[in-house]
Amino acid sequence: MKNKSETREERLGRLRAWAHGPYRTVEVNAPQEILLTASTGQGITHIPARGLDSAIQFPGQPGTPTTFHTACDAPAGTTVTFGGGPFLNQPVVLCVFWGAIWNTPITPGVGAIYAALTSLSTPVTNQYGSYSYFDGLGTGWGFDLAGPPLVVTSSTVNIPPSFQPSDIESAARAIVHTLGPHQSWDLLVIFMPPGFNTANGASGAHSYYWDAGDPSVEYAWVDYSATLANITFTFSHEIVEAMTDPHGDAMQINPSNPTNWNEICDVCCSSGVYNGVVVSSYFSDTLGACMLPSPPVPVLVPDDYQIDSVRKVTERGGGHRQFIQMVSGPGNGNGRWVLAEADVANIITSGQGTFYTLVDGRRANVIVETWYLKTVADNFTPNNLDSLPEF
Repeated sequence: MKNKSETREERLGRLRAWAHGPYRTVEVNAPQEILLTASTGQGITHIPARGLDSAIQFPGQPGTPTTFHTACDAPAGTTVTFGGGPFLNQPVVLCVFWGAIWNTPITPGVGAIYAALTSLSTPVTNQYGSYSYFDGLGTGWGFDLAGPPLVVTSSTVNIPPSFQPSDIESAARAIVHTLGPHQSWDLLVIFMPPGFNTANGASGAHSYYWDAGDPSVEYAWVDYSATLANITFTFSHEIVEAMTDPHGDAMQINPSNPTNWNEICDVCCSSGVYNGVVVSSYFSDTLGACMLPSPPVPVLVPDDYQIDSVRKVTERGGGHRQFIQMVSGPGNGNGRWVLAEADVANIITSGQGTFYTLVDGRRANVIVETWYLKTVADNFTPNNLDSLPEF
């Protein structure tokens, strides 16, 4: 949960530090009696048959949504129905990774996935625009991350390699039962391990359960699709639909369906890169088309920039290790600049600028390694970034 006293950079630095691990592992236990909710329906994601657009690009110009009109996107005349059910505005998302395999070196792993989510979450993007639903319902429909990612194991809940929706609900109930009341988060997202899938070939889904006298619990699952692009596409698809149709009775495409929810991402096959991360488009009732929200406004004029100082954050939960939180340098005639580490990573991956260090007179280009900044190998010590003075 975000601390209200934190600056954007402080919050972002803490989120990114969590991505480095090690990750807390929790053994979850099923309640003594599980009464599965009567069929509530679900919203399902399928990876488009034509594949994803993973080109490094911003989708359109800052301040202007990008619309899509391909043969597999929503046709002209598509309309939305509002069923009167609740929305999930600005949810705080708890990310859990099911199975001990997540503690082994797999690619993509917990760190790469979680770091990508930080690039989409509100603390990262709220200064420049957010990957969120905002079509006529306010600009605050992003999401936050509840805390460090959790690896979850269980000896009492068995999810078979070919699982059913009821298996995911059982897992969600066990997680909530073990962790306690979900007052610090609004949406539980379960990332499945390699080798698990559904019979219908879905790459993800969202639903909810409820017990008499208790608040509902909204949850989603994301398939391990072997590529980071597929995983983030599915996550973004489900986060938008969980916000706009958490119980299957709020916002759907006509004709709506009370069981297999016909939601605003389901009629859109186009994808794009937002803040360096592949995301799903969704249908805008206002624009009458599938769209992606406005991209972040570039924070530096495209150029070649020197990094000459850093600011670090200490992650107490990780053994007092330090990670780079912000970097700074001369502004090439425009005064000094200060940017969060993730902003620099996004500028590099989007091709909007280049960065380098000068240590003992030697230039080393800064690159993005998985999700964090580093300099190219130059066989010299000390480490180019870590050795820079702090500001």
